Amino acid sequence: MIDLRNVMSPIETANGLPNACYVDDAMFTHERDTLFRDSWAAIGFGKDIPRPGMVKPVDFLGTPLLMVRNAEGKINVFENVCRHRGMILVDEPRQLRGPITCPYHAWAYDLDGQLRRTPHVGGSGIDSHESVSHCKLPLISVRAHVWRDVIFVNIGGEAPAFETAAGELIERWKEFEKPLVHTGEDSSISFTLDCNWKLAVENYCESYHLPFVHPDLNSYSRLEDHYNILDAGGFAGQGTLIYQPQISADGRLFRISKACHRNGTRAPNTSLFSRMCCLVFTMITPSPSCCCQKVMAVRSSRSRSIMPMNLFAVMNMRRCGQPTPRCCRTCSPRMWM
Repeated sequence: MIDLRNVMSPIETANGLPNACYVDDAMFTHERDTLFRDSWAAIGFGKDIPRPGMVKPVDFLGTPLLMVRNAEGKINVFENVCRHRGMILVDEPRQLRGPITCPYHAWAYDLDGQLRRTPHVGGSGIDSHESVSHCKLPLISVRAHVWRDVIFVNIGGEAPAFETAAGELIERWKEFEKPLVHTGEDSSISFTLDCNWKLAVENYCESYHLPFVHPDLNSYSRLEDHYNILDAGGFAGQGTLIYQPQISADGRLFRISKACHRNGTRAPNTSLFSRMCCLVFTMITPSPSCCCQKVMAVRSSRSRSIMPMNLFAVMNMRRCGQPTPRCCRTCSPRMWM
């Protein structure tokens, strides 16, 4: 494995990650099997399946998963394969009007993954057989937890409880433990980035690039007003002491308040921002597809990353004098720029 001793040195003498961490196939496989499968990683958002009976398939690092909202509103995650012949059950997001039904032999599962029907399994017109026990063939459940509408999974099944693993991060954001409202299609966007997933994460952990890459943003969220977040709780990021963008043509500005802009990045693939009366969630999904093999790590990668961003209004956190959630759309800066 790659020697990281120089990387782990004191910050005054430390080096950045070597190129191999961004372009080497073996490193990507190692990250997949440890960081992403053995710990908690984000795969989606509750807003993507807002009503009972809604399902959404997700391919997470080659593992086909299915997010399901059951009749009681609880979110379940299963492997998206039939227990009979391994057929993919659902190929696109949809609202189900009945059970999860395999398109191959019509084996049917309820929204909690229990096998309910096996048509003709005992012969024509005979839907049962003594060797097929429904209770022993549920969909394979994946350990899942929903926090602030982000759906996390632990594919390996052995990680500490999410509340324990993310305890310090949850404590940091406890003031936002209020109802969330996703404000519509224009509050979500997804990018496909031709870069290794770590470059996308690292971008959100520093403000050094603001004057050069985002000069407009730097005019109200200045480089000199930022601070770094380096906690022992498995997350890192940055914050700003002043965040006061113009929100109307007449020059009206956001009110300045304590901790008005935070960023906590939960290892390995989720970022959370607060922007006055709203929260912005970013989830980065690595893909092993090879898109470039150049040597320069910052311009190339052996992988592709998909980065959806979602804006949520936080009820009872109004700081701009307008009703929530409308204030998020009215007062937020152009968040995608």
